[in-house]
Amino acid sequence: DVAVGLQGHRDVLTVMDLYSRWVWCFLMRAHFADSTEDALKAFSGGFRFDRVYADNSPEIKADFRKIGIPHEGAQPGVPQTNGIVERANGVVLAMTRTALVAAGLPSCFWPYACQCVCLNRNTDWTNGESPWYRTHAKGEFGGHRLPFGCLVWFLPSSTKGPDKEASHPKWGSRAVPGIFAGYRMAPGCCWSSRCIVSVAQPSSSCARHQLLRAESSLVCR
Repeated sequence: DVAVGLQGHRDVLTVMDLYSRWVWCFLMRAHFADSTEDALKAFSGGFRFDRVYADNSPEIKADFRKIGIPHEGAQPGVPQTNGIVERANGVVLAMTRTALVAAGLPSCFWPYACQCVCLNRNTDWTNGESPWYRTHAKGEFGGHRLPFGCLVWFLPSSTKGPDKEASHPKWGSRAVPGIFAGYRMAPGCCWSSRCIVSVAQPSSSCARHQLLRAESSLVCR
C-alpha cells in the first residue's frame, strides 16, 4: 500500500491552536479513540483546552466526552464550518509533497516529512512572531532549522554494534553522513533536542530504508 508509512502509519490527526497557529500532525496506524486521546494529551502537555472545534468523527467525539472537553462540531454538508483546520490540512499536505520531491525520497517517508515541515513552519518568524514564540513565550526556536531530507553529519548511538569497529576505524571520524528526517518532539509542543536521521541512501524501495531509531546528535557546523 503506497499510503502506508515506514512504520505502518496510515493516517494523521492534524491539530491547530487558534491563538498561536501552531500546527502538528500526530501519526496514527488506525482510527482508534485511544490514539486520538493520546494525541490530544501530547499536544496539550498538561494544559486544559477551553473548547475544541473538530469534525464529527466518532473517535474524536468519544474522546472529548471521555476527557470532558467542550466540543463544537462541524455542520455536515457545510465545509466552511471546518474551514480553518481543513486549510491547515491542505497546507501540510502540500508542504509534505514538496519536501518529499525536493529530497528525492519515496512517499513512504511521509510520516517523517509531514512532522518535519510542521516544525519548520511553526518556527518561521519571517512575518513576525512565530507560532513557536507565541506558544512558549520564551523566545524563538533555538535549534537548527533544517529542511527535510538534507545531508547531515551526525554522531551515532554509543551502543556498540556488531559492525561498529568496521564502520568506525579507530582513527577515523566519529561522525557519519545521514539523511535528516525530522525532530523528536516532547509533550506540550516542546522539542526534546534530539533529531531523527536515516542512515540509508535514497532508494525507490521503501523496504531498503531503515531509520536510526535511537536519537542522534547532529554535527551541523
